[in-house]
Amino acid sequence: MVATLRGDALLGLDERGTGVLPLEEGGRVDFHRLRAQRLERCRTEMARDDLDALLLGNEANARYASGARRLWLGGSRPYVPGCIVLPDGQPYVMSTWDDGIPPDIPRTNLFGASWNPENHVKVLASIEGLRAARRVGVDGMTPLMASLISSALPDAELVDAGPTMIRARQVKTPDELACIRAAIAVTESSLGWALDALRPGITERALFGHFTERLGALGLTLSATQCTFVVLSGDGSQRRMPRRTGTNHCVNPGDLVALDAGALYAGYEGSVARTFSCPGGTDNARAAERRLYDRARAVHEALVAACRPGVTAQDVVHVYEASGEPVPELPVVFGVGLGMEPPLAGAHLPSDAGGTTTLVPGMVLALQTYVHEEGTGGYLQRDVVLVGQEGSTLLTSHSRGGDDANR
Repeated sequence: MVATLRGDALLGLDERGTGVLPLEEGGRVDFHRLRAQRLERCRTEMARDDLDALLLGNEANARYASGARRLWLGGSRPYVPGCIVLPDGQPYVMSTWDDGIPPDIPRTNLFGASWNPENHVKVLASIEGLRAARRVGVDGMTPLMASLISSALPDAELVDAGPTMIRARQVKTPDELACIRAAIAVTESSLGWALDALRPGITERALFGHFTERLGALGLTLSATQCTFVVLSGDGSQRRMPRRTGTNHCVNPGDLVALDAGALYAGYEGSVARTFSCPGGTDNARAAERRLYDRARAVHEALVAACRPGVTAQDVVHVYEASGEPVPELPVVFGVGLGMEPPLAGAHLPSDAGGTTTLVPGMVLALQTYVHEEGTGGYLQRDVVLVGQEGSTLLTSHSRGGDDANR
């Protein structure tokens, strides 16, 4: 067992001995303060962009501004302004009931969902503070909704609120960091549960089942992403990108297996990726896996060291390129918060995905490393770091490395 992967997280503790599994309504995170600080940040950035209102349809943006825990859906939803932020007062939130709505928001600020978009237009037109707005930020629109919003607010100029919300969300408060740490602790404990089950003959999907079993036991029922538990040994078909879908493929002795998963706590993501060797491999195979791990660790430590204030996300990718290892076809750097956030940078991503974003203290980033060796397989690692005044701090636990490719 890798003590550093599970450790105190198995007991629901972080490095300070503080519980990480309270309900959102209490415990070591002050959620009232968290919501108030997030709303204030939204309004600060609104003032900076001279906005009189925000119409938010992106679920993460809406949750950031309002704190509302709305119904999670497995599919996509059409754009509709489900959260309305004005310069004062509590946000208006689209919700048929008040379950999951913070007590700060009065029932009079709730409006129901409807299949008819014209009903939403009537809601917008009925909000007095919104009717007086002259410059309104919108974080996304369909052509139909753009036309309807313009008809409801004929005197308002509609502008892109994406940059406004990116700035508001990029620096994390202490309460947000506590949520991220809690999600990471649950993820690491659940990955340790899956690691306990790693033995010859188990399938990739069964490993995922062990992960979700532990996730549910710790009180979380929704994984952050499509978690993947896949064998990385074999031919070179996974040279630049690990396979992203688990199957009923059985794990063989000595196979390298990537455990890539994440959990959500209060909407905040904690994701970790590690690669382990299934017991039963030969001494020669273990030596090759150790060399592969050492290569990955060297790159990963360089990435962590490169995350400091003043550099851009693309500068961190350049560090990967300078290592001499091929840059994988997956993001090397991406923001972490209410799900994946900007910046998003990698050798195979356009610069407007966030590569030019300058890192500042308080940002939380995920760093991904993937190396491959023909005949041995691949090694995937992802860690989460907090950018500080002098450099970066790991929020995820180090795997110790060594025997059996960091086991």
